[in-house]
Amino acid sequence: MHTIKRRSVLSSLGGISAALGVAGLAGVTGLALPAWAQSGKVKPLAPKLRIVIPAATRTNLDDASRSLGDALLGLGFCDELEYENHDARGGTQGVLVYNDKYSKDVNSFFMADTSLIGALAVQKPSANLDKLTPIARLTTDHLVIVVPANSPIKTIKDLADRLRTAPKQTPLAISAMGGVDHIFASLLVKWTGSKPEDASYPAFGRRHELVDAVLSGKVAAGISSHLAFGPDLQSAAVREQGVDVDITNWSAVFTGLAVPEPRKAEMLLAVKKAVTYDLWKTTLKQSYWESSLMSGPDLTSFIEIDGNALKLIAQLLKLKA
Repeated sequence: MHTIKRRSVLSSLGGISAALGVAGLAGVTGLALPAWAQSGKVKPLAPKLRIVIPAATRTNLDDASRSLGDALLGLGFCDELEYENHDARGGTQGVLVYNDKYSKDVNSFFMADTSLIGALAVQKPSANLDKLTPIARLTTDHLVIVVPANSPIKTIKDLADRLRTAPKQTPLAISAMGGVDHIFASLLVKWTGSKPEDASYPAFGRRHELVDAVLSGKVAAGISSHLAFGPDLQSAAVREQGVDVDITNWSAVFTGLAVPEPRKAEMLLAVKKAVTYDLWKTTLKQSYWESSLMSGPDLTSFIEIDGNALKLIAQLLKLKA
């Protein structure tokens, strides 16, 4: 658990291998804005807010959550922001914690992404998102497949050939079982003609662990967000090519289903303000994220459709936790 005070954020504003594929693989209704919002002023939501993050620190979702928190703090929507990370079982433990402790808390946000939806589909835990209301989708980012610059694998065809002939001996590093990178890796294996269940997917919870596994040669290739490999891509430690498999990872903010509708409207407005904040815009660029703000019925439908699609993919690919 980690708490940041507003003065800490404000004081920080002064200083602001080879990629074989870059791929995009593939509640809140009728909320009226409060009167204070129409004046353009910021009304604090509470002295202290909380963001529950179903992922480890130094992961994509953690970064998105903390960047949103920094923007809320910087704009004055709160004076303190507490972060709770719960990464057990692919983040599904975080859903259990939020549902048990904060589902009625008007000052607590919950973050989710495609990886969490995938983990829920694969692991089939008792927890689900039925007790949560989506407030807004924030970002979309693409996955990359990378190998070290000195790897004998030079093209996506080289990797495909290895996966076709020796899938078990061609481990693909991912961040979490059931996550979007696991789903992507399994689709890639299927694309080569091999059975996804015959391949190896060692999981590394934090970005630096995954990158180290790739650069040290412990795995044949790594699959993660562009952010994970960004510095190495820029330093020519990796090369980039295209691959015809399509999936994207999105991040979104939720609140408890039992939270009153007027409060949900205030939370939505705060999030919409946050994504216009300069610090948030800078983070978008540095993290290779695309802004993909969505809310209302469109978001509710999107998450339902995406969740059903991931469940079907998990069943077809016979994915296991």
